[in-house]
Amino acid sequence: MKKHLFVLMAALFMVACSSNSEEVKTKEESAEPKASEETTDIEADNNEDEETEEEHDEDEIETLTDEKELLIDEEKYSVELLKVEKGYTDNISDDQFIKAHFNIKNKSDDYLELFSGNASADGKMINDMYYDMFIEVSPGKEAEDTFNIYKFEEDTDFELPELKEELEIEFIVNDEEWEFEDTQVVTITF
Repeated sequence: MKKHLFVLMAALFMVACSSNSEEVKTKEESAEPKASEETTDIEADNNEDEETEEEHDEDEIETLTDEKELLIDEEKYSVELLKVEKGYTDNISDDQFIKAHFNIKNKSDDYLELFSGNASADGKMINDMYYDMFIEVSPGKEAEDTFNIYKFEEDTDFELPELKEELEIEFIVNDEEWEFEDTQVVTITF
């Protein structure tokens, strides 16, 4: 993400610097663009629009499951699956994601932290560099959070799981002082 931000800022800086340069026109050159130049500019704009349309549509998100399911129901907390989605992060790059949406309910009088441990998809372990989930839930409150798996364009040695059979996630839950700790593995089937 930081790479993308740096590249974007560098591109904006280069555009800003280049827009300050001006061409000096001689008396013979007209300030009005020639018809062929106007046509070329319009064609270039149209080509850019067509290229954008050929890219991924970030609004095209595939819902793998939207069946709500109570996965964990303990005395101090519960975790309910809301849905699992797969798609592209934007319409320009090949960055992809899988998001499992959860509702976490804190039934205790303590702040609880919930984060992901190990994870696997279709029987194959997923490197923890490619997924994340962490949330703090206040006493007696509910919160929605997502377990995210990301595959960035530059990740040539990682493929996003297909999720043909199952997604297995280890949840680790603790209070602020680590007086309470619980680990549960949930399985989402497709």
